[in-house]
Amino acid sequence: MTKRHLLVSLAVALVCSGILVVFTDLEGSLRGWIFCGHLGPTRHGRCR
Repeated sequence: MTKRHLLVSLAVALVCSGILVVFTDLEGSLRGWIFCGHLGPTRHGRCR
């Protein structure tokens, strides 16, 4: 594996990790908005 292949692999891994983190954060906040927001039931066990 050349140095160029290593850098490309590292860049792809960083981009994929960043996408995973963003979508995980969005999914968590979206779930909280649906279950605990105006659209959710009034008494849901996971709401603070």
